[in-house]
Amino acid sequence: MNNEISFPKLSGLTPTIESCTMKVLEEVGELMQLIGKGQSKSGESREVVDLIWAVRAIEESLDTAQSAITMAFTLCDVYEINLDKLIDKHEKKLREKGYMV
Repeated sequence: MNNEISFPKLSGLTPTIESCTMKVLEEVGELMQLIGKGQSKSGESREVVDLIWAVRAIEESLDTAQSAITMAFTLCDVYEINLDKLIDKHEKKLREKGYMV
């Protein structure tokens, strides 16, 4: 199993901070809706096949993450911020908390 995931900077888009925010919220909403269905919070039978639900949840998680990464790329472009430095800082924080080795 791959323990690292890479998210590309997408091409063919002209995102704004506002459009990225809306897309992140949309994807989070879809993920929450799916989680609710998986917990029978929407009236569905618990007989939903767990594997199919898990795959859909992973797909929605990836959509959410890609949208958040697109927002980060957009903010870096607009404000001329070095993303590599922020990633290093983020990873350092994760190591200090014991989440990464």
